[in-house]
Amino acid sequence: MAVKWTLQTLIAAHSHCQKNKVEILQSTLCGCIQCLAQFEPGEIFDWSDDQETAMCPLCDGSNSVIGNASHYPVENVEFLQMMKDKWFDQQYQ
Repeated sequence: MAVKWTLQTLIAAHSHCQKNKVEILQSTLCGCIQCLAQFEPGEIFDWSDDQETAMCPLCDGSNSVIGNASHYPVENVEFLQMMKDKWFDQQYQ
């Protein structure tokens, strides 16, 4: 059975995409909610918002990166897909 996350969980998780440098650097795995890529924090070279928001190294610099130090399941592609559906495909309104 597929795991589902509530709308409230998706909204709360999205807040970890902004001003997340400390959390990203404490993570061992990151996920992008735009391109669904998973990568290590050391692969991030671009930061926005005065160097405080991680930019995805794989999808042209999207600021849609969450690290696993957030305690959200960035290793789970279904979770990343649901985040993408909410924030980029406008589902779960």
